[in-house]
This record gives sequence, C-alpha cells and structure tokens, in this order.
Amino acid sequence: MDYPKLKRLALNDEGFIFDPLTGNSFVANATAQVALQVIREGGGIAGAAAKICQDFDVSPEQAEEDLRELLAQLSLEKLV
Repeated sequence: MDYPKLKRLALNDEGFIFDPLTGNSFVANATAQVALQVIREGGGIAGAAAKICQDFDVSPEQAEEDLRELLAQLSLEKLV
C-alpha cells in the first residue's frame, strides 16, 4: 500500500509529525520515526519492518503488527 500523504508531512528528530495542509499533528516514538522514514522513501511496510528488526531487535511479526497499529492510528488522526 502506498501512503502519498506521508511525503507532505513534516517530521522532526523529536518525533513531531505535522500535516501543513490540515494542521493535524502526532508525536511518534523512535521506532515509529524510523518506520515512517522508510515508508516515505518507498520502502513500504516490508522495508520498514526489516529496518525495525535490524535497529530495535524485534521479531518480523511484531514489527509488522506494530506498523499496522501505527498506520491505523495515523489514519485515525487523518495523517495517512
């Protein structure tokens, strides 16, 4: 799945995510920041899950589940 809205979001090093078109914002933890950056760069959920596994020592299943939860939350906030 593609997330074109992610490309317009402002992300900073502290995890603050801001949509300049809607004014919606969200604060992400370090894992979510890594995931969102990979997805923004075209790596998709699989690429983000692999990066999370590499950087944070979690199972692929846990990484994918966490990513789906993150994207669901961002969807509720109308950020993706």
